[in-house]
Amino acid sequence: MAHGKKAWAMIPFAKRFPELGPRETRTAFVPDDDGDFPRGKYAFLELYCEEEDCDCRRVMLTVIEESTPGKIWATISFGWDPPEWFTDETEDLGATASGAFLDPLGPQSEHATEFLDLFEQMITQDPAYLERLKRHYAMFKAAQPTRKRSWETPDPARRAKRPKPELLKKRRKLR
Repeated sequence: MAHGKKAWAMIPFAKRFPELGPRETRTAFVPDDDGDFPRGKYAFLELYCEEEDCDCRRVMLTVIEESTPGKIWATISFGWDPPEWFTDETEDLGATASGAFLDPLGPQSEHATEFLDLFEQMITQDPAYLERLKRHYAMFKAAQPTRKRSWETPDPARRAKRPKPELLKKRRKLR
């Protein structure tokens, strides 16, 4: 639980946008073992928060490689707003929600720091990529289904049925 609330899942962008997601996933090809990274084609998969009322303005990226299925090479958390953007209501979130860092709760490989450096280089040298992440966040949040809260609009199929008046009379007699 974060800040006394229920912890929400991070959902892959490609799950909500199955055609656009794979097409717009950032990849990096390493042609040979150059010392920093093993050879391979790496994808930076985007995940966004599913919490309905959250406006964290951040993305979590998992770095995977096609020849090593199931292995996560790095888990990077990135918030694009400066710490001062966050209000008093978010307490000390601003200090931890801004910028890119290796997520301490996600899996990391021995090359995770190099992937973090590569990601920071990509968003610095390619402003269009940064804008794409922001656009994906906005799309993800706009497409988010709203949850019905039981106190707002009860679902008639799930609402408790009232007992029949004759049963109420029998209960009163038993007391």
